[in-house]
Amino acid sequence: MYYEDGVPVTIGQGIVTPNERSLILAKLASRSIETTFRRADGAVAHRGKRGVTSLLGDLLRCATCGGRTAVSGNPNHKSYRCGNSARGKGCPGFTAPVKGANDAVAFAFLSKLAALDPGDELLEAVADAWVARVNPETLSARAAALADLEAARADIARVRRLVAAGTFDEEDAADVMPRMRAAVKAAEERLAAIPEPTADVSPLLDMVQSVEAWDMLELGEQRELLALAIKEVRVSPAKGRGYRFDPASRLTIVWADGTTAAPVG
Repeated sequence: MYYEDGVPVTIGQGIVTPNERSLILAKLASRSIETTFRRADGAVAHRGKRGVTSLLGDLLRCATCGGRTAVSGNPNHKSYRCGNSARGKGCPGFTAPVKGANDAVAFAFLSKLAALDPGDELLEAVADAWVARVNPETLSARAAALADLEAARADIARVRRLVAAGTFDEEDAADVMPRMRAAVKAAEERLAAIPEPTADVSPLLDMVQSVEAWDMLELGEQRELLALAIKEVRVSPAKGRGYRFDPASRLTIVWADGTTAAPVG
């Protein structure tokens, strides 16, 4: 609600705190996953967003056609394959074992982190993502407090624009400005009172610790971390039937900075 001059009206105190609002939004977002239910006619249907099904599904590209990846096979022997080939679009395609490709790319990612120096942008980005996982409440509270501060500052800027345009006279502005400045100060104090969480990056520089930490992550979290460092992974076809999967010769990792590397075989 706003006054006729464009200044927002404040009515009482909010029932939901900024931190509670952030947690509510996070809970709502967590519900956006695919659910299975049975329709009245007995058929099985799906509602909502599909859950994460593979580690490299968003990153793998066919080296021949550039197409995205499909996953096939039974639960114990799944394979990545060229999506265009699977749909009969003419590409000879590729197949690669899901576990072998996943392990090779994950190991290459962790090895890259371990070789970085403290202060590296990628290392800090991964550390920030780790903080978001282990301390989401504090980050949510800081985000909400920062949003409140930006809104309070925007209110002051709006009044100044109205005064400059002649829509709001200086006398009225003098009446509302103290309240608005107090709101800015209060928002600044709330933000300052919430400590900014930091992450210890030393485990990321040690392969043994980072592998243990990696194995504890959920699949979706692993995918998010890989996406920070990797633009895509190109998969070449095998030399022929019966050849053992060799990541070093068949996978090419394109890092976010544009450089490429082959994982260790």
